[in-house]
Amino acid sequence: MLLDSAEKMFPVSCNLTGGCAGRVKLAVGRLHDPELYAPDTMFRRNAGAWPGDFPGRLMLAWHKYSLITQQTDADLVKASAIYDAECNEGGFFGQIYPADLIDEQQLAGHGWMLRALAEMYTASPQVIYRRRAWKIFENLALPLEKHLSTYPLNDGLRNANGAVDGSADRRVGVWQLSTDVGAVFIFFAGLVHATEVFQLPAADLLAEFTALAHKVEFLKSKYQTHASLTLARALLRYSTLYNDESAAMLAQNIYTLYRNHAMSANGANYNWFCRPEWTEPCAVVDSFMVAMELYRRSGNELYLADAHKIWFSAFSRAQRPNGGFGGDNCPRAGEDKLYMKFYEAVNCCNMRSAEGFYEAALRGMYRQDGILFITLPLPGVFTFADGLSVEVKTNYPNGDIWSVDFLSGSDSSIKAVRCFIYGCGYLESSGSRSEFELKKHFSGDGKNFTLYRGAVMYGADSGNALHPVSDLYLLDDDKARNLELKVIFENNQ
Repeated sequence: MLLDSAEKMFPVSCNLTGGCAGRVKLAVGRLHDPELYAPDTMFRRNAGAWPGDFPGRLMLAWHKYSLITQQTDADLVKASAIYDAECNEGGFFGQIYPADLIDEQQLAGHGWMLRALAEMYTASPQVIYRRRAWKIFENLALPLEKHLSTYPLNDGLRNANGAVDGSADRRVGVWQLSTDVGAVFIFFAGLVHATEVFQLPAADLLAEFTALAHKVEFLKSKYQTHASLTLARALLRYSTLYNDESAAMLAQNIYTLYRNHAMSANGANYNWFCRPEWTEPCAVVDSFMVAMELYRRSGNELYLADAHKIWFSAFSRAQRPNGGFGGDNCPRAGEDKLYMKFYEAVNCCNMRSAEGFYEAALRGMYRQDGILFITLPLPGVFTFADGLSVEVKTNYPNGDIWSVDFLSGSDSSIKAVRCFIYGCGYLESSGSRSEFELKKHFSGDGKNFTLYRGAVMYGADSGNALHPVSDLYLLDDDKARNLELKVIFENNQ
């Protein structure tokens, strides 16, 4: 069963320490660069191609980082104050199109805005957030009821092109399509979340979206993996909201398809199924979130092992020295090196980092049936709603040493503490290794191998010196841009 029925208590706040705290500080700083992320200009950035997308992602990111750092984000407050003045007369962003035109990228952009509004309302239930969400629902979601079934799923209706930011593709019927194939499902993700939080009367439309998702041929149609994994996240939320096991199973199948056909050697993504042209941290974050949620629902530790590999060798690798997040090539059979493809994605990936850090920091630990599960050990202090506060100290991912101290609140309800270590499974007491051994992970045919120390991939530079792929953000810009690592080795090496 993949329906989420077990009660889990997650921390409500954290005070991170160690390397992750430094990464968060860098990422937050990048998202407050006034030349790129100012409240008074954010609503118009990339607005022509992706209305609502940039401000939706940014408001969601600012909010998530405020939860991690426990600090009010002044820019988020300013952005919310001018939101309505930046909207069109329908209360949303971009053009108001005639009834016979639906812009897929406008829908996708408002998927992020719906998610931002839902998250902000959950933290602070202000009526204005509800009103804004309802405007989007009335003017963008309801008109879909007549046309959603005509959304083009056939790969022959796509041009198989597109750049990092995505752009308008062909028009088919009423649909102005995007090169980010499947981007309409990003709107589905926002609509599910908003329906859960604001009780929108969207059950029939959401059911139609779900039925459409069951018909998608992800490989044949070369769907964008970010859109596909966002769909998987939405299906998991939908399955809980409507008690629909088939939706959860479809999410699981999408992840399995992704893992087998669109994951690079270091746990990052191909931007599209069957098109290993570059990685995109947006999809890396999605894959991390899906793997963590599938583990929590199924108890299958293979998902948790995947999540550790994704976190330490793909997400961590994607962070740049300036705190932003960018894409690499896709190392795989036939492409044995790992190198930077683009420094950062200002319009998307920099902002999606917030959900990655939030998942790790505030959902990487939970209490259930008297057991404290540490599914992703990060150093810091974590506090639960009932006042229980715990401090985690660890040298992970370098080794398996960890400890938990109960700082405040009653620990009498905790019968055991279990900490998941990659390659070891759950441990109930600390290990003793200050550093994991370097191990070879062989390919299915045994001809090639990769090198991992725990969940961290290592690669060799031109002088055969080994480097963890995760530490790119510690280098200066020039070294980071030019570093090329051999990460797939022949078995005779």
